Amino acid sequence: MKFLVLIFFIFSCQDNKSTIISNEVLDHATSVVLKNCLSSKCDSGQLIKDEMALLENQINLKTAYSEKLTGSEMHSLKHQQDLISLMKNYLLADDKKTVDINQDVFIKGVLDSDKGKLSAYQKLWDEQSDKGTLLLLVMQGKGPKRSTLAIEEILRQMGFKSKVFINASTEHAEIRKVFSKHMALKNYFHEHIALVDNVIALEENLITASEFKKYLMANLFHNGPGVGFWKTFQEQMLPKLIGQEDFKLIFNNTIYTEKEKKIINYGRPYGIEGFLAAITDRLSQGTARGVLKIAYEIQNYSNAVQIVDRLLLSQNPNGTISQLNELNKISQAADELSVDEKYFLKSIIFKAKQRLLKFVGYNRDRIRVENNQIILNITANPIIINKETRFSDLILILNNLLEAEEKLNGSFVHLK
Repeated sequence: MKFLVLIFFIFSCQDNKSTIISNEVLDHATSVVLKNCLSSKCDSGQLIKDEMALLENQINLKTAYSEKLTGSEMHSLKHQQDLISLMKNYLLADDKKTVDINQDVFIKGVLDSDKGKLSAYQKLWDEQSDKGTLLLLVMQGKGPKRSTLAIEEILRQMGFKSKVFINASTEHAEIRKVFSKHMALKNYFHEHIALVDNVIALEENLITASEFKKYLMANLFHNGPGVGFWKTFQEQMLPKLIGQEDFKLIFNNTIYTEKEKKIINYGRPYGIEGFLAAITDRLSQGTARGVLKIAYEIQNYSNAVQIVDRLLLSQNPNGTISQLNELNKISQAADELSVDEKYFLKSIIFKAKQRLLKFVGYNRDRIRVENNQIILNITANPIIINKETRFSDLILILNNLLEAEEKLNGSFVHLK
C-alpha cells in the first residue's frame, strides 16, 4: 500500500517544471530523454526531436536501452523511421496545400506506436517496478488525475462508454502473471505502452493536456481496421491463446468488451493524423522494410515457404489492400474530419493501393509455388525456397527481391 501511496504522491505535487518524478520511475527505457528534457526544461517540440534522435541512434548502434536489438526490433525501428520519412518526403509536400497536418503530432504518434515491441518496454508488463506499476494504474483508469481525465475524454470522444484498457478489478500481481505467460498479450497492447511516458511528460508539464490528447489519438487503434489479420488475431487467435480465465482478468469491463465478451471492439483511427498513421502503417506492410519486419515477427511459427507465401502471395499485400478499402470507408464516414481532410485521405489511400498493386504484380510475375516449394525468378538461375531453408538465408533472398522491386517501382518513402 505504501508503494501505491508513493506513486500518487509523486504526481500530486505539481510544481512548474520541477523534477518530481521519482528516479525509480524514470530509470527505465526513455529515462534518458525524459531526464534530459526535465533538466533542461525543454518543450514538447524538443522532446520529439530528442526522441527522433534516440530512434536514429538506436538503429545505428543496434542497441536499445542497453540491450542488443533483435532482428525483429531493428526492423520495427526502421519501419517507424520509414513512416516519418514518408511524412517529410511526401505528405508534407504538394498535398499539404489542402489540409493542415500537424507534423509533430503525426511523428509523436509514430514514435509511440511500436515502443511496446522493444524488450525493454515489454518488461514493464510483467516485472514489478515503479514505472511498470504506473503503467498498470494508467491502463486501469487509476493513474494520476490529470492524465486519467484526459484519457477518459479521449475515449468518450472516440465513442466508448468504458474508460479503461485493462480490467480495473484485477490485482497487479495477477495482471503481471497473465502477461508473463502470453507474449500475444504484449503484442496486442504494444501501442498502449507509450502511455506511461506521455503521462510522465504531462504530469511534469513537458507537454500540455491538449498535446497529450493529440499524441494519444495519433497512436491509438493504428493497427486497425478490424479486417484481415487483425480481425482474426483479436477475435479468434488471442482468446484461444490466452484462455477464458486469463481473458476475463484482462479484458472484462474494458473498452474491448462493451458489446460482447470478445475482443471485437478495437477502435478506429481518429482525426487526420490518426488516419494517416494507420494508412501509412498499412501501406508499409506491403513494402520492403514492412515485409522484413513481419517476417521476423512470424519466424517462430512459420517456415520459409509459409513466410514467402503469406507475405508475398496469399495474404499480404492483398489483405493490406482490403484494410485500406475499409479505412477509406471509415474515414469518409468520420464526423471529426472535414470535407478537405476526407478528400485528402481518399487520395492517399488511392495512391497507396496503386503502389501495392504494383508490388502484387511484381511478385506474381516472379514467384510461384510448386511441389511445396517457392521458386523465385529474380536471377539468371531460379532460387528455390523450401521448408528447410534457413531464416537467415531467407532474409537475404527477400532483401534482394525487395530492393529490386523498389528500384523498379520506386521507394515507399517517395510515394507517387
